[in-house]
Amino acid sequence: MLETLGALRSTDMFNIVIDYPESAPALQDLAMCLQHTNMAGQFAATFKAALQQRLLHAGAATADIIHTYVSTIRAMKQLDTSGLLLDVVSEPIRAYLRSRADTIRCIVSMLTEDPTDATNGASGSSLLEELQEQQQQQGL
Repeated sequence: MLETLGALRSTDMFNIVIDYPESAPALQDLAMCLQHTNMAGQFAATFKAALQQRLLHAGAATADIIHTYVSTIRAMKQLDTSGLLLDVVSEPIRAYLRSRADTIRCIVSMLTEDPTDATNGASGSSLLEELQEQQQQQGL
């Protein structure tokens, strides 16, 4: 039963990442499946294939790729605290972002964007404010 649930959640992982943090219960299900089965390799391959097909192509906006990358990091930290799965599944995203000419400009823009500007996709806080908040929570 866990293998069936794990396979189902693995195929839905792209949507789970996009919907994170609202999809946290689905991540908890998947984490349980991965802990009690030997599906980590299958999960990584399935998720990487979904990323390649649905995100890592010329038609995707760099800002969307970066937002998905950040959501992937957060979701994978909840799924696997060791960070091993994160390294495996995020490598294609990192490599693709390195190949795009506008990545640095987009990251700088995201770090300095006005959080009240709804036209650029801001969701209430800039990336810089979010990073600062995380540092305060960690006591840095």
